[in-house]
Amino acid sequence: MTKSFFPRIALALAVASSFASVSSAAPPPGPITVKQVLDLFDTIDTDQEAGKLLFAYLSGIGETTGVLISEARKTGAYAGCSGPLSLDGTSVEAALRASGGDSATRPATPVIVADMLARASCQ
Repeated sequence: MTKSFFPRIALALAVASSFASVSSAAPPPGPITVKQVLDLFDTIDTDQEAGKLLFAYLSGIGETTGVLISEARKTGAYAGCSGPLSLDGTSVEAALRASGGDSATRPATPVIVADMLARASCQ
């Protein structure tokens, strides 16, 4: 995923404040679910805000995963990946749709990170 054009603080504020607008009702407390992210994918062509939310969410996941892997490597707790880490809408949507389970309660972030690590052949 390319670097965000938003400054980091703006990205954090966008993620923190904008998920309340994913639906007209306030979202339940807790992690962002597979269903919520798939709803964004389903409306991205007709709802400009859905694209912004999705971009902010995926940017946060990509950057955080990269930082955590880098820190794990420094401590010797992580062997590494044989391929590049990458994150794009096509792979994310496919992983979420294939994840099974109850998409209304299943957290999306672990599904996305696991797919990203698997595609990079991380150990």
